[in-house]
Amino acid sequence: MKRLASYTNEQQAALVEVKLKDAGIHCFIKNQHVTNLKFGHGVNSAFEIDLMVANEDFDTAAKILGISLKQDKIFCPNCNSTNTEPKFAKNPALMVFMMLFAFIPLPIFREKNICKDCGAKF
Repeated sequence: MKRLASYTNEQQAALVEVKLKDAGIHCFIKNQHVTNLKFGHGVNSAFEIDLMVANEDFDTAAKILGISLKQDKIFCPNCNSTNTEPKFAKNPALMVFMMLFAFIPLPIFREKNICKDCGAKF
């Protein structure tokens, strides 16, 4: 099994899973219930829900969803633009402090992408 896509919204991941299963592609959602854990406000978006697809169906599933398999370009899921740039977590020193002294588990250096055309964060 390979990870085809990641989502922060459980409903969106479920819709994509149904679309692929209707096409006869073996897939499942990994970590779908993690977003239901409530560690605090706004922390849930730090967890990703992975859409896993069978190795033999990976290329077909990517074509159905319109995902480019080229590793050099990252496509915006909102507008399909390749004009994106990676962004890292803001203020990593604060996050380290929170982890060490407040005992709050936070992802320190989580990379996100931002679309320069539509401004979507993914």
